[in-house]
Amino acid sequence: MDNHQKRNLTFLTIGLIFMLSGIEYAVILPTIWRYLQILEAPPYFLGLGLSAFSLSGLLTGPIFGFWSDRSKTTKSIILFSNLFEIAGIGAGAGSSIFGFLTRSTRPEERAGIFAAIMACRQAGLLVGPAFNLFLRLCDFKLGPFVVNKYTSPGVTASR
Repeated sequence: MDNHQKRNLTFLTIGLIFMLSGIEYAVILPTIWRYLQILEAPPYFLGLGLSAFSLSGLLTGPIFGFWSDRSKTTKSIILFSNLFEIAGIGAGAGSSIFGFLTRSTRPEERAGIFAAIMACRQAGLLVGPAFNLFLRLCDFKLGPFVVNKYTSPGVTASR
């Protein structure tokens, strides 16, 4: 595989990561309130949960960006963040991806590539709610965990 093909495949993979990020967000948002009601959580937990998602990205983004700038190992940062996606630190990988894109693109092509990557996220937000059509059919156990229409978005979002 030549460098041009490898570069295009890398950009395609990054677009897929951002699309899955959008799908994750769009799948969880419509179901989180009902899931919290099943757990008998007070109403303010909805705000806490949504805020925690954004806060984790706010806190881990600069850390992962610094790590990426120092090590230049974006792939390992993405793999690390995906291992801990369930704890909420996966959102920080975006900063290392943007660092990689900045290092690997020419200034005249950068805006177009950034726009395409963000369009992938928006596409994920657009098609994400459709996944709930299929996830509502879930009704099984995964070890000790019950997977149903309210818990399946969390299982699929943690990839």
